Amino acid sequence: MLTNTETATAQTWYARAYVEKRQGTIPLPPAVARLIADQARGKLPNAPLFSRWDGESWTPTTWKDAVRTAVEDAGLPQGTVAYTLRHSIITDLTTGGLDPLTVARLAGTSIAMMQRCYGKLRQDVARDALATLAL
Repeated sequence: MLTNTETATAQTWYARAYVEKRQGTIPLPPAVARLIADQARGKLPNAPLFSRWDGESWTPTTWKDAVRTAVEDAGLPQGTVAYTLRHSIITDLTTGGLDPLTVARLAGTSIAMMQRCYGKLRQDVARDALATLAL
């Protein structure tokens, strides 16, 4: 779901994410907001925002086929699936220095899951922070 919030200086769009019955909002960059607004134009409220070429909703089967084709076209290793790509993005954001709360919000997951699955990737941050302490 998207909500449009007017501010005194700018217009900001938010995506509302529903993950495991938890709800959160993520501010969208202007280019993404325009893309989503274009996709929503003229559609009924419950129509799929991003639909297949035939107007139907994406299903696990159609996603699987589309991802498999994209994996082959990109020359990625056989066996790469959508979850592999999700894990790679979360890993890249985490090791690239983005804070865990922001990564969790973007991925639609919890800080606890981030700590459990990706905390080991940022052990250098704790080490470097300790190194700056005056002893």
